[in-house]
Parts: sequence; structure tokens; C-alpha cells
Amino acid sequence: MNKKEELLQSICNNEGMSIIHGTHRNEDLIPVFMNVLFILNPEKAKELWRNNPELLEALCNKNAGIENDPFWQSENATNICFDLFDILSMEGPENYFFGAHIGDGSDFGFWKNEDLD
Repeated sequence: MNKKEELLQSICNNEGMSIIHGTHRNEDLIPVFMNVLFILNPEKAKELWRNNPELLEALCNKNAGIENDPFWQSENATNICFDLFDILSMEGPENYFFGAHIGDGSDFGFWKNEDLD
């Protein structure tokens, strides 16, 4: 079983999965969301990087310990974060959405779409 299959199976077996909790900062959320996207659809993640070179630069800076890149507070970073919610919802398991947990707005992950039950 590959990483993608393992992740999707884990989400379904647990009827949801938290990916990151306790933050709303783009510099915390986007790198984690991108890591999940790389597991689910590496080509889509690469496309997002190709279309947003400032994202790649900011991620490289973050990995190098440079935390104060102005990109993270930009409108573009916020738009990328919102785009990642949509992309990850499409890449996740059927009948699940990616976003904030209904009971905890700082808990981001894949959650079962209760409207479909």
C-alpha cells in the first residue's frame, strides 16, 4: 500500500482526521497542507508551486529557519490557503471535506460530510 492509499484508508477508518490544530497562520497551515497534497496528488502540488514561485521561496525560507517572510501575510498566501482547502477536498476521500472541524475552528483536516448520511 502506498502513502496515498494509507492516508485515504486512515481518514475513512477513523471517519475523519486532523491534519493541524491550534493555528490560523498561513505560515503554519500552508506547509502542512502542501505536504498532504504531495501525498495525495504530487502533480497538483508541483503545479501550485510552478504557478506561485513566491510560495516555493517562502517555504524554502521557512525550512531554512527564516520565519518572517512577508509572503505569509500577503493576500496571495491567503488565496493559496483557500485554494488548498478546495483542492484537498477534491483529492480526499469521497463523502469527506477538507476544512475546519465543525466543533473546533482551529482543527483542520478531513471530516465526514454529515449532510450525506
